[in-house]
Amino acid sequence: MRIVIDLQGAQSASGQRGIGRYSLNFAQALTRNNTGHEIVIALNALFPETIRPIRAAFEGVLPAENIVVWDAPGPVAAIDPASAGRQAVAERIREAFLASLNPDVLHVSSLFEGFVDDAVTSIGRQGAACRVSATLYDLIPLLNQDQIIKDNPAYAAHYFRKLEDLKRADLLLAISGSAASEAMDHLGWDPAKIVAVGTGADGRFQRSDIGAEARLALPGRLGLRRPFFMYVSAPDAHKNHRRLIEAYAGLPAPVRQAHQLAFIGHFQPREREAFARHAAGCGLAADELVMIGGVADDDLNTLYNLAKGFVMPSWHEGFGLPAVEA
Repeated sequence: MRIVIDLQGAQSASGQRGIGRYSLNFAQALTRNNTGHEIVIALNALFPETIRPIRAAFEGVLPAENIVVWDAPGPVAAIDPASAGRQAVAERIREAFLASLNPDVLHVSSLFEGFVDDAVTSIGRQGAACRVSATLYDLIPLLNQDQIIKDNPAYAAHYFRKLEDLKRADLLLAISGSAASEAMDHLGWDPAKIVAVGTGADGRFQRSDIGAEARLALPGRLGLRRPFFMYVSAPDAHKNHRRLIEAYAGLPAPVRQAHQLAFIGHFQPREREAFARHAAGCGLAADELVMIGGVADDDLNTLYNLAKGFVMPSWHEGFGLPAVEA
């Protein structure tokens, strides 16, 4: 059986988040544990900087010719209305390319992509070329519309278009029982067509003996001068950063002055500024909240080991991978 994996979940903006790590690890595990099937990885050329690292991640376990790349005219991000025509063309090109690979099964690693970047995803827009499975992480925007999509009609249109695509999948691989239940309860999915496959932390996240030099060097480089609490997440509304800032500000001043709160994730400048303003408005000193960008997994493991504590105030998760990593 030929299994084609659309691995854009590891290429898009989600590539720097739990979705990206899960997508890559899932494909690697499927490849390592393969018993007689042919596996092909399909990548999007609109993310050129991601192609070499992904190829490297499969060296020794997948022939180089089994990693293929398709291309389309860009930009295609749905956030820009001017991209609509290119997006429609790109969707046709992608589906035609994937069909030309003659898969028995196509797996979509992350369907809800392409609003802010050049990911191109769809299911069966040109008819069913093969059976299609998709990873389901959660239905957070659907279940929290007032907080997430009510005031963003462009994103709402994009999201509900992807939900229509999801209906054309033959099988959902849910990352948790909770995600599976959401699909059954709110989309009417047949339980026989959903498998709760679960997830887990990459093996590199483990208790480690951090040497004295690393204990000082990495935190110092990141602006962490005192014992710290950390939160690893994207800046999405449901991640609840603002409420965490408010809760931290409510701690006794001597406790705050002896510690720092670290946000680790890929934040845009406007998001950094908004969190900094909120922290100042809550009475935090400038160095009490430290906003760290994305870090390499090895450095993230070091931070998990050095942290005084890990905090996860998110009010809705499909799984919550950072809590398991911590």
